[in-house]
Amino acid sequence: MRIFAEILALYLLLFSSGMILKPYPETLAFSAEAELFRLFAYTLPGLGLIGLLLFPQKPPPKPGVNDIAACIICLPGLILLGFAVSSIAGLLGRQPPSPRPETPESLWTWTALGTACLGTGYLEESFFRLYLTQRLEEARLPRGKTVFVSTLLFACCHIYEGPWGVVNAACAGLGLSAAFAKLKAVHGLAWAHGGYNIFVFALSSLLP
Repeated sequence: MRIFAEILALYLLLFSSGMILKPYPETLAFSAEAELFRLFAYTLPGLGLIGLLLFPQKPPPKPGVNDIAACIICLPGLILLGFAVSSIAGLLGRQPPSPRPETPESLWTWTALGTACLGTGYLEESFFRLYLTQRLEEARLPRGKTVFVSTLLFACCHIYEGPWGVVNAACAGLGLSAAFAKLKAVHGLAWAHGGYNIFVFALSSLLP
């Protein structure tokens, strides 16, 4: 019970805001200053807390060959998945899978965006793949249930993106969890996750 209480407390601390922002906006506002403030006030402290819980007496794992492989495999997969969900939503005549983000307009704002996206990728992959997997294995939860819990919680914290955003997050979370189970490459998954978020902004900048 202690492990599950710790998981719930940390999840609510880090991701509850994504579940209470409703109805979701048509456009996600972007501010370089706000993104950098969020990085230093929320993302990095969150990563530090996860690190203290998982590695109290040893350093976290360093990037390796598996991380490169995970990024090469997962980044195109996430992009193709996003297009597939968006296409299905369009065919059904429903709202888009997520609110359209505002586009950065200068090198400075793109740099801030890239840094923030990478930080978000690391925070979410460190929690949903690395932390949850280790804690649920300690609780002797079977692998299938571990993947289910990770995917469910990951989808729930994307409620602010609307119903199709939740579908996209659930499918992405399932794939990322499967990749982590195979490769144990949290750095590569974080790079792919951050890269996908940057791609969404870049694509939005090209659309009318």
